[in-house]
Amino acid sequence: MTRFTVFGIDDETADICAKLKVAIPNQFGPEQRNKRRNITMESLGFGSNDLWIASSAIQYDHVLVTADSDLLRLDGMEGLQIENW
Repeated sequence: MTRFTVFGIDDETADICAKLKVAIPNQFGPEQRNKRRNITMESLGFGSNDLWIASSAIQYDHVLVTADSDLLRLDGMEGLQIENW
């Protein structure tokens, strides 16, 4: 029988996710700050579930394994380690 470990989402995960939500527009959004007001995470290619998964990987110091081209762009942000499979 295969066993899985479930990692919970808590306040620390939420804090990491918030940091990502601030860092992503700075990294991938328009250069001019006033043009960043109308962008969304989705318009930059990042869904909310992607950010929660990335935040959990950061929190638990795990390597995120993905072939998702948008997630691959987050490699190194807030300490996130990604492997492209």
